[in-house]
Amino acid sequence: MGTALVFAALLTQASSWIGVDAPIPPRDGSARSTACFVKTFVNPKAISKAAWVVSGLGAYEAKINGRVPYGDVLEPGFTHLTKRRQAFVHDVTAYCNAAPGATNVLSAMVSTGWWSDEIVDNPFGPKERPSAFRAELNLTYTDGTEETVPTDLSWKAAYGGPVVNATIYWGETYDARVSCDWQKTGAAEWPAARRVDAFRGEISDGAPARVWPRRDLVLAPVDACVWRGVTGADDTRYGRVRVLRRYAAGEVMELAPGETLVVDFGQNAAAVPHFVFKAAEGTVLTCLPSEILNDGNGAKDRGMDGPEG
Repeated sequence: MGTALVFAALLTQASSWIGVDAPIPPRDGSARSTACFVKTFVNPKAISKAAWVVSGLGAYEAKINGRVPYGDVLEPGFTHLTKRRQAFVHDVTAYCNAAPGATNVLSAMVSTGWWSDEIVDNPFGPKERPSAFRAELNLTYTDGTEETVPTDLSWKAAYGGPVVNATIYWGETYDARVSCDWQKTGAAEWPAARRVDAFRGEISDGAPARVWPRRDLVLAPVDACVWRGVTGADDTRYGRVRVLRRYAAGEVMELAPGETLVVDFGQNAAAVPHFVFKAAEGTVLTCLPSEILNDGNGAKDRGMDGPEG
């Protein structure tokens, strides 16, 4: 006998796509371009079960009471721009404040993703498509009654948050000085969201297309060095970087202005780096991934784009 498949209900007409009621900021990083959404509600009764169905026009991070209730990354993933969006169903019972009269805060930050980023500008349509969010929190109370908390115009929305800019091609600019308290307390002072009707395609179950980190495949660096300046450069050669110092595993790495730290993991990978750093307020740390370390003694005829190392 085969295994029965049970599919959770996807988004219904109870919810709508919502966006920020403000001009879309430029995508050059000169303004905060991430759409932020928040909704505060009070439980009329005790919650026994909660399932959150979420999707986005743009890559999103959704939270309940300031916590991310899922391990997936880059939801809702890549789909045809005009034909299909994926929705994901998450059991969020453990993340809700369940007591009667308790307050819960739903929030999301939505970047351009595969919706209005450079990667999909042509030939699919105009550049300035607003990022949007859509969700339904389906609640079951201890007395057996049910209620849905959908995205609608009662949500608050603004361009802001710590993510100044985020794109598929160029990564993310993050300002750690910006508070995320609104994800836990709400933002009553924000303006109301507006309805977004830019997408008219179908919404499908995203479960088969989940993307999540393989924490069992963690990579440790094989080498870490700091360099500054180049030696041996001339009209025909890029030269070689001048290595100032190397760090062993477990050592604290220090970086002075003008220096570059190269962390080599020994292989190419689709991965997310994790590190902890400390610096004075206002310090800008730029992290750039790369596929190879330049070799060939810095020769320009090797087709590399810089000095060896």
